[in-house]
Amino acid sequence: MILTLVGIRYKELPPEFKFIDVVISLLLLVVIAASFIYAIMARYAAVLERTQEIGIFRFLGASSAYIFSLLFQESLIFAISGTTVGIAMAYGIKGCFPQRVRLAHVPNQVANFCGYVRSSSTPP
Repeated sequence: MILTLVGIRYKELPPEFKFIDVVISLLLLVVIAASFIYAIMARYAAVLERTQEIGIFRFLGASSAYIFSLLFQESLIFAISGTTVGIAMAYGIKGCFPQRVRLAHVPNQVANFCGYVRSSSTPP
């Protein structure tokens, strides 16, 4: 799946390199799961810190749905602003990386298959 996203077709990949897609997918799954757990714990900590505020809102007559909507709106604002900043940073540093990567330690078959430029220097 991951190699397909970067333009490498899984069926065309040499058999000795097919495990790379599985390993990358599993690592990506672990990172995404850890990110979700971190985000949930951060929101839970934010709610725990604001129990006094929530109690005051409840005392003043606010419904649970209203308090939930306030917390949800805050989370949504953080998510949208974080995504916007992340995309802006990605486009900002995009120019720092070359369009084609020089591979010195990858076999010729894989380098030619991926369409990368082979480095003329020999590996150390």
